[in-house]
Amino acid sequence: MAEHTKLPWLAVSEYEGEPATFIDVGGRAIADCAHGYGSEDVANAAFIVRAVNSHEALVKALEFIRDGYERGDVSHETFRVKAAQAAADALAAVGGVPK
Repeated sequence: MAEHTKLPWLAVSEYEGEPATFIDVGGRAIADCAHGYGSEDVANAAFIVRAVNSHEALVKALEFIRDGYERGDVSHETFRVKAAQAAADALAAVGGVPK
């Protein structure tokens, strides 16, 4: 299976002055979300870019937490602090605000 296009992906305008519905990496087209639905097309492009660009950080955080459970580390305060930090870092990568 081929590798996906390098990150980060960006939502950009295909033409100057138009909404950002085109997904691009360094001038290379990845996808076009302009399907005639206006602001929904823009939101879809932004959502795809956000999901793709944050995927790796989210997987890394979940693997850290899963691995800690498999090792039995969950009762250790150090693990809980690191797990909370891994979750906060992943949320920051997504654009979420940790509580």
